[in-house]
Amino acid sequence: MYIKVCFLVALIVMCYYKHQCMTGCCKEGFQGDITELYDDLMSHYREIFPSGNRNAGGPQWYAYIDSIASELTHDEFMAYHQFYCGVSGSPVDPRRAEQGIIQRNVTVKDLNQVDVVGSYFHCCWPCLCDVMRYTRVEERTVTLRDGDFTHNVLTIGDPCVGSDDFPENVDSYVCQDGITQNGIRAPSGRLIYAVLHEPLQDESLQETNELCQERMATDPDELRGGMGDIFVKLSLINP
Repeated sequence: MYIKVCFLVALIVMCYYKHQCMTGCCKEGFQGDITELYDDLMSHYREIFPSGNRNAGGPQWYAYIDSIASELTHDEFMAYHQFYCGVSGSPVDPRRAEQGIIQRNVTVKDLNQVDVVGSYFHCCWPCLCDVMRYTRVEERTVTLRDGDFTHNVLTIGDPCVGSDDFPENVDSYVCQDGITQNGIRAPSGRLIYAVLHEPLQDESLQETNELCQERMATDPDELRGGMGDIFVKLSLINP
């Protein structure tokens, strides 16, 4: 009887912890139902992507969240940036965490070629490889409801300098005079497409490196299929 009671208590604790992680308390300090924030962001999908095409649309996700930044706390701001993969443009539903991994550590070089480790929310693992190989990390400061906040952003050269070379299945960028109008530039002038979150305290970086070994050694022209391949072509317009 005692063993059964202990087992029941342990099961309840495990279920409670899983529920708490799903509702947000385990996500970089956010307290509340994180799925409500996700659903709110998705309710603005057609505002962000009028054509419905979000391929490689990370800059548009970031720009929309930046436009409401003054209404958000630090925790809310970072939570919103968990809800999309900047490489593919795909939404990342936090409820998917019950079925698989949506966040892993990556290593990204800064503008001085120094490695920075952080975590990235992704739709599929090849996007992790493209983050590490084709982008740079910088710092940017935003003014939020609870004060100024400096965070790490992932950037590419603005592809609108060569809009004639856009992949044909990308149409979410509004280009004018070589500048993305519906995107935000980092202090360097490069285009922001996502946020690099705090690193996880786990072994996921090793797993990322193992998964990405072949893809990162593949010539960009030989990549075939997938949303990441579209992003790679876009990032190489203005490397």
